[in-house]
Amino acid sequence: MSSSQSGIKRNCINGRNFSPEYIRELKKRGKSLSEKFNGRPFSEERKRNVSRSLIGRRKHPNSGMKPLLSPEEKLARERCRQAMKRFLHRALKANGQKKHSKTEDHLGYNVTEFQAHLGPRPDGAHIDHLVPVAEFFRRGIYDPKVISALPNLRWLDADSNRRKSASVPENAEEIITKIFAHLEKRTCRSPVCS
Repeated sequence: MSSSQSGIKRNCINGRNFSPEYIRELKKRGKSLSEKFNGRPFSEERKRNVSRSLIGRRKHPNSGMKPLLSPEEKLARERCRQAMKRFLHRALKANGQKKHSKTEDHLGYNVTEFQAHLGPRPDGAHIDHLVPVAEFFRRGIYDPKVISALPNLRWLDADSNRRKSASVPENAEEIITKIFAHLEKRTCRSPVCS
């Protein structure tokens, strides 16, 4: 039985799994996992050097590690991710489908692209679909990539968004044409399509 099947969270160092109970026992004895694994404790100087090297690596753009985000940036990113999930689940539920892969795969863009398109969130703003979701459903379009395509999204203050509700704008056909052109451009990235 694997550790994920048994439901026990395990820590892993160089392929060795250590249960939380084992780690607690080591802490009672005054040892860390690295001391037990390496057989000798790290010196204070070694700990400082390791800490400095990790901090430098996190900040370096070519290190392969994700950049550190401030708490505000993490919160904004999480809110956008949650909004993307809500778009997706609403569209899938209307069509009687279930999510079978990552949200990014269903929608065709990731959180970074989503944030770049919409820009920073104004205070009290909601994400608004220019052409309402209900209009797409009325037309028989249930694909989340179309309904929540980036050209169909914008920030709108909460009161205006509630008043707008599911009203269809006059230029809905033009917006839908832009959405399909945008999706065509994203799916066809070869030099022939450009």
